Amino acid sequence: MDNSAIMWLFYRSLLLLVVFVGAGTTLWLATLSDDQVQTQQLERNWPAATLYDQHQTAQLLRFEPTDVIGIRLWLLNHADNPEGTIFVRLRPLNQDEDIAVAQRSVTELSPQSATSFYFTPLQSETLIGNPADVIELRIETEGVSPLQAISIIGGGNRYGQGVMIHDGVQIARADLAFDVLYETRWMDRVLPITNIARSRPGIFGWPPFYALLVYSLIITIGYLSIKIIIANYSADPIPHNHTKQN
Repeated sequence: MDNSAIMWLFYRSLLLLVVFVGAGTTLWLATLSDDQVQTQQLERNWPAATLYDQHQTAQLLRFEPTDVIGIRLWLLNHADNPEGTIFVRLRPLNQDEDIAVAQRSVTELSPQSATSFYFTPLQSETLIGNPADVIELRIETEGVSPLQAISIIGGGNRYGQGVMIHDGVQIARADLAFDVLYETRWMDRVLPITNIARSRPGIFGWPPFYALLVYSLIITIGYLSIKIIIANYSADPIPHNHTKQN
């Protein structure tokens, strides 16, 4: 095997390695996601309510439900040996069916910061009617006694899209402190693969499929372009010799 053949094998192997590494990186970026806050009430300077079994605290919200993956709340546990479970439910106002439910043990409450409650990402078609309808964020407990009551932190009436409710009574002067968490893929910053895949069947509903499809298209165009360039440079020019006859 001559040197030119060895170099060709080397460059082809290197090219294949680059292609596969690029495909892996594309797939990684298409699946990597983080939490993004788009709807929130930031003021949290006093306990807006205390919660234990047989009581409910709620906040009426308006937000785009698509790709919502959780709710972050500021809850304080004061018991030395806490017991019980906290449930966070989302449902359209005046409807009896939850569209999302998350739960955490009271022992999991963060003493210094917020606690996040995660559930399966919501889709617009999950809701009946207008996706912008009012959503009730309801907080309940199970196995929490009055002596272990949980403080729910809130602030003044700063959230203009809803109101706080405790045991069915509106608390007009307060709103809960909360963050609505959305799932955001890193690749969505370049190509909206999540929106493209939404509501499509089978593999067409898998967002990374579109990232890999675009990557394959770029590789194909690049490969064909290189072949054309090499073909043009490799073509032997036809000599034109002009001799003058006397």
